Amino acid sequence: AVVGTDAAGAEIEALARDCVQPAGGRLELLSAPGRPTTIKDRFIAAGQQLLRVDRDPDGGIDAGTEERVTAAALAALEGVSAVILSDYGKGLLTDKVVGAVIQAAAARGCPVVVDPKGRDFARYRGAAWVTPNRRELQEASGLPTGDDAAVEAAARRVMTEAGIAGVLATRSEQGMTVAS
Repeated sequence: AVVGTDAAGAEIEALARDCVQPAGGRLELLSAPGRPTTIKDRFIAAGQQLLRVDRDPDGGIDAGTEERVTAAALAALEGVSAVILSDYGKGLLTDKVVGAVIQAAAARGCPVVVDPKGRDFARYRGAAWVTPNRRELQEASGLPTGDDAAVEAAARRVMTEAGIAGVLATRSEQGMTVAS
């Protein structure tokens, strides 16, 4: 992950290290000068969230940060049996980072599961699975997703057009649809 070189980034780094290191985990948290750390303020009353205000950096990561993220991700592939890419559309998972990770993981026989963002799932070509929600699947496929058959047709189109082995579509109260 990437944080800014600001107070929020320092706080996230301290909290993450306190949680990850005692559990024996590995933390790769990179700082990017000039990029503010994402901050999410939640306004709660009577135990219920009323409002959330997000302050996100504008645009993607710079070329130097992209190189450091790619190198850290590729180094982290050693000894893993699967990779999960959770794309929040905030600029960290650039096409270059995603492509390098999927290619390197495939060379190791390591499946990649992607929680996708955006309409172009071809950027995840070679992934074993994508896990879009119904709306994301509809946008990526250009097909309706109103019932079981429509969701399966949309999933199959994404698999064919984007070069992805399988789709696990989440459908809120209607459960999930798996196509492979």
